[in-house]
Amino acid sequence: MRADGNPRAPYDRIIATCSVRRVPHAWVQQTTVGGIIVAPLAGDFWSGALVRLETAADGTGRGRFIGGARFMPMRSERPRPDAPVDSGTARRGTPGSLPLPALADLGFALYAGARLPGVVMADGTQDGRYQLWFHDREGSAATVNAQETWQYGPRDLWQEVMAVYADFVTAGSPGADAFGLTVTAEGQQVRLHSDSQWG
Repeated sequence: MRADGNPRAPYDRIIATCSVRRVPHAWVQQTTVGGIIVAPLAGDFWSGALVRLETAADGTGRGRFIGGARFMPMRSERPRPDAPVDSGTARRGTPGSLPLPALADLGFALYAGARLPGVVMADGTQDGRYQLWFHDREGSAATVNAQETWQYGPRDLWQEVMAVYADFVTAGSPGADAFGLTVTAEGQQVRLHSDSQWG
């Protein structure tokens, strides 16, 4: 499905087989009212989520995240190269009491991705230890395991993540199914329940 117009539209269903960073509004325009769009989204903080949208008569698509999904990104939406990280700015610290695996949960990742735009997160095991990696695209980074943290660049990314996690817990630690997505001609907004919207 191309993001531009298609003479065979409108469609009852659109199913994307590569991930996009934003659902093109052209897909909404090319779907019948009440039609369904299913697409994998690739955010910075979260590596992949599946969203199901229903189109409305007002030209919007609204729906919910329905689980994780990792697909190859659409070629035109692959991220630009990151700025290099200056290892000479390394600062060692301690991780505090956050449950590190909980930060990779899709619910928190959706919440943090909206609160920390442009911050990339990855997790995995290195030297037998579970570890998280964070970086922005301007040269700041952090690595965190249960024993220590290392931060680089002008931002204290780990402190920012900890503050967002505290807000997430205060909000009731919502799961991924509590988040929705709205696509309009102006762009898309991730929302938590019905009372909060973020770009």
